[in-house]
Amino acid sequence: MSRVAFVDGAYVDMASARISIEDRGFQFGDSIYEVIHFVGDFYVDAEGHLDRLERSLLELKIPVPLPRATLMMHVRHLRRKNRIQEGFVYIQISRGQAPRNHLFPVGASPTLVVVIKRQLFTSFEPKKIITLPDTRWKRCDIKTTNLLPNVLAKQKAFEENAFEGWLVGEGDVISEGSLSNAWIVKEGRLYTAPTTCNILGGITRKRLIMLAAQEKIPVVEKSFTVKDAYQAEEAFNSSSNAPLTPVVQINDRKIGTGVPGPISRRLHQAYLRFVEDGLRHG
Repeated sequence: MSRVAFVDGAYVDMASARISIEDRGFQFGDSIYEVIHFVGDFYVDAEGHLDRLERSLLELKIPVPLPRATLMMHVRHLRRKNRIQEGFVYIQISRGQAPRNHLFPVGASPTLVVVIKRQLFTSFEPKKIITLPDTRWKRCDIKTTNLLPNVLAKQKAFEENAFEGWLVGEGDVISEGSLSNAWIVKEGRLYTAPTTCNILGGITRKRLIMLAAQEKIPVVEKSFTVKDAYQAEEAFNSSSNAPLTPVVQINDRKIGTGVPGPISRRLHQAYLRFVEDGLRHG
């Protein structure tokens, strides 16, 4: 069966889906996106993702194309049309179609694209990461499609046989990964960078902080350096597509004992229980 997408109010075959070459998302990266993992009809932390989507639109002064209830109705219908039990929904909204001009176009309507893709939760498999210079713009808190620095970082990590690249700025401070939030464990406490304009406020990050509180695991929202990461007892990444991925090597340095640590394991199990509970209760 061919895949189906939702493009500007219509369900269309993926092979024939089209947007204009004058779409501002295509020409300027003048667009935002959101990714929501789902299992059946349970959309993990959907409200948090939709809050962030609407905030990104507000920050860029792009009108909200659909009420969230209507948008989620189309998302659910699209999942059923594609007959996918587990995967993620990708939502992208641009400022719309207009003749190329840096100024905001008058009267343009936002372009809305929704795609469903099959993907299982990644396993709790330990990974190596590398550190790289953070060359992104200064509004990383907006989830825009301007991802070229992230793409280059992820590609560099791949070329170095690493899973992810942690981005390093002034003072050797780690902000986040190319497509994930960064965490370390020191003296039994979880450390992750605070939500400023320099990082994306991860929805899975927020969920893990809540689960850590339930598990009585202290969380410190404080920036940490590469040296701090080298000296950590544990480290991991978090994202919607890979909720908690243990990091056992950073560059050429082994982290902790070189295997996933007890706090990472405990928090991962708490996350799985959260998803299972969501499946039971919707």
